[in-house]
Amino acid sequence: MGNLDAALSEHKEDLNISNTIKSEEGKARALDNIGRTYARKSDYSEAVKYWEQRIPMHKTVLEAAWLYHELGRCCLELGKFQEASNYGEQSLDSATQASDDNWQINSSVLIAQAEVKLSNDEKALENFNRALDIAKILDDKAVQDAITKAVQDVNYRIAENLSAQNSTSQET
Repeated sequence: MGNLDAALSEHKEDLNISNTIKSEEGKARALDNIGRTYARKSDYSEAVKYWEQRIPMHKTVLEAAWLYHELGRCCLELGKFQEASNYGEQSLDSATQASDDNWQINSSVLIAQAEVKLSNDEKALENFNRALDIAKILDDKAVQDAITKAVQDVNYRIAENLSAQNSTSQET
């Protein structure tokens, strides 16, 4: 943890200097690094605080896809599932504009994970399947296997919910 604390101190000094000399590039770099360091320390609230300051500074849609994804992952860790899904959607929009398949997979999985936590199984399934389709196109077997397992878990949950609903309606 000591190295992360030292890194954080250096990144904050970078931010102070960048603000003093009015360097937007330096400020963007420092905010990226501070957010990343807080995330590595599992201090997701602080990571979000710094990365949200970074949003208006992105220069490319690919950069936006990464930033929104990181914000969404932090929100997922914080139990802010709707915010995680919203950031995932923004990440997916940016990744789609950038035509970046890997970020589309990452964003779709993030949305799906948040939707599972929100008990929106159909929306989760839709997003896992989108990610799976892209992984198949890329012929990425490891990603396909992981997503296939997640799809099976969601399908099982849907089946359990239907079974429970049927049992309840038969009792009445």
